[in-house]
Amino acid sequence: MRRGALRRLRRELPSAADQRATLAGCLRHLGEAETAWHPETAQASRARALEMAMVSLGARELDEATDAQVAELFVLHRLLLSEPGEAGRLAQEFRTPAQILQLRDDLTRAAQKRAEFDRQCLAFEATCEIWESTGTGEQCLLDKLKAMAAPDPDLWHHIVQNYDVSDPVEEQIALWCLAQPQIEKATVALFLRRVLACDRPEEAVRKGDLAFLAVLRAHLSAYPRLKNRTIGIATAADPKGAHAAAMALLSRVAEATGTERPTLPGDVYSGLTGRTVQRRDHWNLGKGTLIAPPRLEDYIDPPRDEVPA
Repeated sequence: MRRGALRRLRRELPSAADQRATLAGCLRHLGEAETAWHPETAQASRARALEMAMVSLGARELDEATDAQVAELFVLHRLLLSEPGEAGRLAQEFRTPAQILQLRDDLTRAAQKRAEFDRQCLAFEATCEIWESTGTGEQCLLDKLKAMAAPDPDLWHHIVQNYDVSDPVEEQIALWCLAQPQIEKATVALFLRRVLACDRPEEAVRKGDLAFLAVLRAHLSAYPRLKNRTIGIATAADPKGAHAAAMALLSRVAEATGTERPTLPGDVYSGLTGRTVQRRDHWNLGKGTLIAPPRLEDYIDPPRDEVPA
């Protein structure tokens, strides 16, 4: 750390004993992993970073570290857990603030990778439960979705991508998916692209389907504030042309209903960065059921030489 850093931060730090206890609790997570194919946990990644920093200070074990070294490690630990503004402030007390902040960013990405892995495992387990309880048996697909013990945004994306926009039953299933709090922004963009590229909104005007028009308007309004950005979506074939055509459609609908035309965000068509959506073709929307048991490789990517049982 920079000269005088610990003196400047002294009033912010707990006692030396509390600092050691906090660091000891963190370092207990070293090597934490269920198997080799699990991504490292956020706690294990942070512990590994602190261990490397401790060794660089000349201490192989926490008991060997001086109080000054412990304080420096504690500040690093606090920085790694802080919000960006606070992390930036603390980083200025280190000799290489850019490297320290890069370390924090790397650990954040590692934590996100593990969190996504855990979500996919839960979705796989929830789908296995549905398969074991119902198999390919007849049951309302919406009931199966509601019965799942964990959310599956990739499945919801699959449904929105493949549902028949002219089928009221399939539309209700897609709208249920879109209403879930874990819905991906890319999935909502896909829905908007699909319904604004067909005559569904104008059909709703003709039939007096105010419920659908309200849902469409709600998704257009909420779209800019959506936070879930794990899944990506490619740029539309003709983003400017598609946007212009959709705006014209929305203008006609607004005129016919005597309402104000909603705003259509440009990135509905310009694409969103993110990972490729995971396969969920073991779900058949037309048949309203699972047509095969889920495959783990459609949810996670275990090493080729170690596929879990």
